[in-house]
Amino acid sequence: MRGVSLYTLLYALSVVLINPWGESVGAIWTAPKVYILTAILLLNLFSLVRYGRSSLGTAWRRAALLWAALLSVGLATTFVSPAPQRSFLGQSALGDGWLYWALVAGVVLSNALLLRAKPALFRAQLLGLLLGGGLFALSIFPQVFSDTVDYTATSGQKVGVQRLESGIHTEYQPIGLTSSRGHASVVVALTLMLALVSLSRGWARPGLPWSVLGAAGVALWFTDSRGGVAAALLGLLYLGGWALKTRRKGAPFAAALLLLVLGWGVYAGAGALTRVQARDMPELRASVSELTSGRLEMWRQALWAVRQRPVRGYGFGGFGTAWPYIATREDDPEDVRSHKVLWIGDETYSYRSGGEVYVRTIPTFHDKAHTLVLDWLLAVGVVGFALYAGLLGYLLLITARGPAAPLEVLTVAYLGFTLTWYDAAQFSHLAFWGLSVGLGFAGLGTNIDALTDRDEQL
Repeated sequence: MRGVSLYTLLYALSVVLINPWGESVGAIWTAPKVYILTAILLLNLFSLVRYGRSSLGTAWRRAALLWAALLSVGLATTFVSPAPQRSFLGQSALGDGWLYWALVAGVVLSNALLLRAKPALFRAQLLGLLLGGGLFALSIFPQVFSDTVDYTATSGQKVGVQRLESGIHTEYQPIGLTSSRGHASVVVALTLMLALVSLSRGWARPGLPWSVLGAAGVALWFTDSRGGVAAALLGLLYLGGWALKTRRKGAPFAAALLLLVLGWGVYAGAGALTRVQARDMPELRASVSELTSGRLEMWRQALWAVRQRPVRGYGFGGFGTAWPYIATREDDPEDVRSHKVLWIGDETYSYRSGGEVYVRTIPTFHDKAHTLVLDWLLAVGVVGFALYAGLLGYLLLITARGPAAPLEVLTVAYLGFTLTWYDAAQFSHLAFWGLSVGLGFAGLGTNIDALTDRDEQL
């Protein structure tokens, strides 16, 4: 009983926990979720000792080998990175350094083994994520009516016209229990997927997933983020196809939700076009840049940086590490050699030019290239990216073909979001949890539906 309850609590906290007294974005919103992920890993290892080690299985061994290869390449790129400490620990607000991905690998592999040894724990984890996702969705509603609410110790206090004491801009609201409206949108989008899968497979009593579905659906509307809508739309398309193929009962309301998300897409697109038309931008390129929030220019810069270090990469958090070279190159394109980058930190860098040393800030928007492909190419080079793509593809295939299908939709929606956004330690573990379940049940032939019915007795 205590093990089940503890897993439920930890997984719920992995979605909602923040440190209201933190003094930075990373300390308030990112670090607490990483600490919870660490606690889950430790609990997994303890539980494996308690329940006994299960058979590894061919799928688990292959996944472990791919993780080891990816982390080895990532460690090598960290050693040769222009900013090794940043690569190892991650940028504080994003938290996705080598250490974080090693933690994700440990959680995925240990959880897969744990579920093979004690399958009943699956429901405890699922319940925790549904409860956490539902609470997260509810946290968005107060911020719709007051853009000064951020749930920190300084909530409501401003230091400027549009800036809160915690560092959040009021124009970025609602943020839920994350530090970004985009982050909030992907959390509620993934919560939508999980609730819908739970209803389709009967993994939870209908009252909870239906409630979570309603709260997350409205919250997604309020976040008004194209990334979250894209994630939900892609996920629902995938789920609709799965439901029709398997003749699941989820097909009707999957179709209804699909129409709802299409409405969100039209709404977001119309709003973006209105913003474009309101500005004097006669050139098509400027209009497209505005429509994509400057991403086209970032992608151009990132491609240039990838070409400079295609194999070595820049280490984890690559675009932020590459930014000083991009910025100094564009300051003086005629003589790049006149600039020498001296040091790259968490938020600033220094360089020497013409005998003078300058210190500049890495723009928050430029910590990531805003597309998963370029971010991983910058981080670990072409070899590392190939390993990452291979690992992700393998885990998706294993999950889709196993008894845990269609939990892979969490990763499908996650990829839809990160196509024009990026991963971060505040939410990336949610997608990999679904893959860990798929890996754990691969090859066992476990009837998860019957298993969760028995688990009601726990």
